[in-house]
Amino acid sequence: MGKGGGKPELVGLLGSAWTLKARWALKTQEIKYDFIPYSPIFGAWWLRYRSGKWNGRLTTPILFTPNDGVLFESFDIAQWADDHGSVPNTPSLFPADKVEDIKKWNAASDTALYFARAQVYKVLAQNRAARVSLLPPFMKALGPLADAVSSWMLQQFSSKYADTTSIASIEKTRAVLKSLRAAIKENNGYVLGSFTYADITMAVAVQVVAPVGPPFSKLSDDRRAALTNHELQEEFRDLLTWRDGIFQKHFPN
Repeated sequence: MGKGGGKPELVGLLGSAWTLKARWALKTQEIKYDFIPYSPIFGAWWLRYRSGKWNGRLTTPILFTPNDGVLFESFDIAQWADDHGSVPNTPSLFPADKVEDIKKWNAASDTALYFARAQVYKVLAQNRAARVSLLPPFMKALGPLADAVSSWMLQQFSSKYADTTSIASIEKTRAVLKSLRAAIKENNGYVLGSFTYADITMAVAVQVVAPVGPPFSKLSDDRRAALTNHELQEEFRDLLTWRDGIFQKHFPN
């Protein structure tokens, strides 16, 4: 629960697509919340203790709500945000007649993002500087030990998500992106005809092609280039344009 029954608290991994989905929904509904960056090295046991989840895979984002317990999935966090928005007459991100379709698009988004995550692991495995850059500041100065710790972290993450990595593929991702292209062409630039959580989850999924640019991310040019899939970029430049437009129009300042 949030401290003292006050603001909700979101624990998330900086740079995570799933954390971005949750933050976008909370911001859209103008919910005031505290954000706690998650550190897998030092924070796992603390987060298990606080959330009460001692068994199974622990992932972020996690939302500690004032009165509704703990939410463990970005989709559930977004629905909670939609139900607790602070601005009257704000359009729902989950219109009742579109919820089932939104669930399907969220699953499609995850399919693409599983592939994106697998590609990130490949980049990190081949790039020591990129691995070490993810460590806390005090650990970056440890020389060879920093490299060993970053390699261990990557191995832990790779093992943790081995099941989703094993089913990820560029073919499945390409099919998701083609479905998105068809949907926005048919529905006047939105996945389901008007702005909903389906647009949020799919705009984030297009990160599999190339990361969104400033001011929505602070990646260096080298990191951005490393995380760009040039094969998909050539085929889906139109979706990058669509994604950037959705961010510019609908991501709250």
